[in-house]
Amino acid sequence: LGSPGEGGALPRCRPLQFASQKEVVLYAHFRRLDYFSEECVYAPEAFRGHARDLLKRLEAARPSAVLDLV
Repeated sequence: LGSPGEGGALPRCRPLQFASQKEVVLYAHFRRLDYFSEECVYAPEAFRGHARDLLKRLEAARPSAVLDLV
């Protein structure tokens, strides 16, 4: 769940690394944490936006699809 530090940097702990975006948003909501929920206005036009849409459709059809890719 962590990664070693590079170039003498401290190692990082990423407890939500394998959680889906939906799970992260739910976690923030129930813990009453502030989070930025709006998407960048340029994101839909970027390749990343198309890839994200594809992954969302795959996950809707089969919830374990994204984890199977990893």
